[in-house]
This record gives sequence, C-alpha cells and structure tokens, in this order.
Amino acid sequence: MKALLHIFLTFSLLFSGHSYAQQQAVPAKNLVIFVMDGYRWQELFQGADSGILFNKQYNHNDSAWTVTKYWDTNLQERRHKLMPFVWETIARQGQIFGNRQYGNLVNVQNKYWFSYPGRSEIFAGYYDSAVNSNEYPDNPNTNVLEFINQQSAFHGKIATFASSGRRSQDTQSQPERHARQHLWRRCQR
Repeated sequence: MKALLHIFLTFSLLFSGHSYAQQQAVPAKNLVIFVMDGYRWQELFQGADSGILFNKQYNHNDSAWTVTKYWDTNLQERRHKLMPFVWETIARQGQIFGNRQYGNLVNVQNKYWFSYPGRSEIFAGYYDSAVNSNEYPDNPNTNVLEFINQQSAFHGKIATFASSGRRSQDTQSQPERHARQHLWRRCQR
C-alpha cells in the first residue's frame, strides 16, 4: 500500500490557540509545519502497537514497565501515553492531518519511499520527477516558504530548522539558506 504514512507524516500547526471558526476571524501569529520521516500513522493515531508491545521478540527487558508506560485499552489514552506532547499541545492548539481511519489521507504523488522527494513535494506543492534521490542537489523549485518570504509583510520573518543540513536544502534556495544560517547564529548568542 503505497499510501502508507511511512513516507511522511505532516503536522500543520497554527499556534493561535483558537478553534477553526475563530481562526477565520483572528489571524494566526505563526505557522509551524512539522514533518517526520518513517513514523507510522498507526502509532500516532492509535498509540502503541500491541503486536509489538506484547511480542517477546521486541520486548526483552522489563516488559511490565513498558506496558504500564505505553499501553491502555482506551485508544485516546494509549496514543496520549506514547505521544503526550502531540495530544496535549499540538492537537489542542493546532491541526493534525493523516488519520487514515477517517479517510484523512496525507499522500504524496512521487514514487519514492524516502525523504527528499517527499519533502520537496510537500513544500513545492507538486511532484518533480528530477528530485529522485536523497543526494539530489539544492532544490530548484520555489517552495511555499520562499513564496511567503517574498511577500513584503513577511519578508525576513520566515525561518526553517532541521535536524540535518540535508533537510535545510529541501526547503530553501541558496540565498534563503544563508539567511537561515544568519538567523541561527543570532539565536545562539
């Protein structure tokens, strides 16, 4: 099933603390897009997988502690135990997409099952078959963050943070990357 969320799980957060109806009237202060590679949608929305949690092949040590910490028969409680920040903060203050049980599919069009092509598609808004490897050079496509940064009201107010240099290439052109590095240095002072 190509549609597995193994490729990408996208959370889009609007940290305004208001419901959707209120967000229509009150502009959000920030937009945070959080993309996580390789995380199974089942665990995000259903909590710990009993097939893994109760299987001695995967649970060698103190299984009682692990079961107490991560298991509950109630789905909402079980997913909260596994990802408390997601359910206490992100779900309450933002929006989470990708719960396939409700037909909320977050799919990409590309045929690859790895990082860079998917992130390129997420941020550019379309599939570019040339972006076909994690070794691909700087992304040639203008992405949504660059577009927003080109708007006078938001110029210089866009920042991206990533866990590796590779990911920063996914979402920024060369000039944007230099601006991000400058912002990062300022934040470290």
